[in-house]
Amino acid sequence: MVCHPRRSRLRASSRGVGGRPRALDTDGIEMARALYEMKGQDGKRTYTVQQITDRLGVGRATIYRNLDADDTQGPGSAEPASLARPGSSELSTIVVPGLGEHL
Repeated sequence: MVCHPRRSRLRASSRGVGGRPRALDTDGIEMARALYEMKGQDGKRTYTVQQITDRLGVGRATIYRNLDADDTQGPGSAEPASLARPGSSELSTIVVPGLGEHL
């Protein structure tokens, strides 16, 4: 029997199977975005990217990649509900573990 790895990979990719698992799921992306956009009374960000990466256990590049994901879609593009920004109609309150609820 002859193995055809390339053909197998192509079939798997057409089914959406294979590759490295994502470091952040949609809940993690939502939390990272909420923490990143949170601002204190002085108008400055409450958390640095390094603090967010420490809390979520991922690298800085992962945070930046996922924060920039919907910004690169361009104007007028539909934003998935799972990536909705705080204050949008799909998401009015964010619960951050250890910090409680934030609007």
